Amino acid sequence: MDRFVKKRKRVTEDKEDGTTNQAAGVSKVRKKEGNVNINTDSAVAKSLKWQQFSSENLDCRYTILYSKAEADNLISECERSLTYNTGPMARIFVFGKWRDLPRKQTAHGDDGLTYSYSGKTVAATPWTPLLKNIRDRVAAASGFTFNFVLINR
Repeated sequence: MDRFVKKRKRVTEDKEDGTTNQAAGVSKVRKKEGNVNINTDSAVAKSLKWQQFSSENLDCRYTILYSKAEADNLISECERSLTYNTGPMARIFVFGKWRDLPRKQTAHGDDGLTYSYSGKTVAATPWTPLLKNIRDRVAAASGFTFNFVLINR
């Protein structure tokens, strides 16, 4: 997984009151750990350590759902098993010109679903067993159901 993640220096400093200051001092973000209200009563969700940060028009809750080893294995399996769009499906029309997408892309989801952007419509490919497992684990943890995923590599 490390080869896909760009690590950057942190631009904020934690304060004693739980807020952070960005380098320019413009935005304050509150961060909480522990029991964050989530949208489920499942045992899976309750067993996870949720964190939250919020600001004006922002409320983000997150947790570590996979260990580093599990995440590395999932990335490797995705690399082996996913088929990315090619040809015309890997191009978009932007500012009057056709351009290659700057990343590999594929979409998976329930039958009949599509995703549209830049005048292009991408049909969902059926869920693979790997993506179903990931979807189901995220759903169990979050309490939300998912019917589509757009994967950008």
